[in-house]
Amino acid sequence: MRLHRPVLALGAVLALTLAACGGQNSGAGPAQSSTADALSARTQIKVVYSPGVVPNSLVAIADKLGFFDREKLELVPFAQQAATTSAQLLASGQVDFATAVLPNVIDTLKEQGLHVLLVTGTSRRQPVQILCKPSLGIQGTFPQTFSTLKGKTVAVTAAATPSDNILRYTILSAGLSLTDMQIIHAGNTGTINSALMAGKVDCAYAQEPFPAQFGSAYSSAVNYAGTEQPKALQDLIFAPVAAGPTILSNRPVLRAFARAMLAAATFANDPGNANKIAQALLPDFSGVTVEQLTKVYQSCAGIWTAELTPQMFSNFSEIIATASGKPTSYSSADYVSPDVQDLVSTPAPPAAK
Repeated sequence: MRLHRPVLALGAVLALTLAACGGQNSGAGPAQSSTADALSARTQIKVVYSPGVVPNSLVAIADKLGFFDREKLELVPFAQQAATTSAQLLASGQVDFATAVLPNVIDTLKEQGLHVLLVTGTSRRQPVQILCKPSLGIQGTFPQTFSTLKGKTVAVTAAATPSDNILRYTILSAGLSLTDMQIIHAGNTGTINSALMAGKVDCAYAQEPFPAQFGSAYSSAVNYAGTEQPKALQDLIFAPVAAGPTILSNRPVLRAFARAMLAAATFANDPGNANKIAQALLPDFSGVTVEQLTKVYQSCAGIWTAELTPQMFSNFSEIIATASGKPTSYSSADYVSPDVQDLVSTPAPPAAK
């Protein structure tokens, strides 16, 4: 995968000594910030995220469609690794922001005496499908589709990861037992897709743009970007952005980042902007046409949000508790930076698809 500018690998980052930073728009384009706490000088922000992965798109949209620029922020991208690795890098102060740092990861960091808080969300539903071999003869919609998967193998990334927890919750929500399917921990998104294409598994937790590229060769048991899935998965925390100690004390930068992400979400939720997004992000993707990517962002209009509402945390708690079998409770007040709670924690209805 490629970026317009070099992405620094995490291994290289660990060798650096980085100083702390000095720091709703429709389809017409990003609006200028007019808030009292707007940045007075251009500020670089070091962000860990995955280019070429649709669920992480909001950071790329904010960057390449000019929303960070209008807030006087300049993104310095770092390659995403495992969520815990990225979070540790964030907590150690070597980057400013990282995506996919969930509340349970923050708890682990707290136990180590490390301070990290969430700043924005990225989406309320995930652009992912459970794709299966056509020979399974899947028909209808969820939850009926899952009855076809009894005794079948389904690939996710690793145990206790979002893909694993979401699949477990989905299985139980369909009225099935976790023993009705065999969950295969395939390692990463690439190996999940390869396992499905090679016929090594019956189904896979397939992130966009894989379904857009190859979905016609498979059948879908559930589309997590849609509204047929379990209710708690329709308004959830997916790949939220966390801030580390280099930036948590810098209120103007935190608020500028949150405003840029909120504006980017509004822009991306307009299907009329899908082609602009596809054109801007295409260099990050391998083997995808601009037409395919445009369809992806058209279908994803309505899922993007920078919000981190109390309901999202309640739903996240329900999913983790159900998937793990252990009582769990998460609150936005405990995990969202107080400097941005007025921007991102005010509940709003999901945008219509």
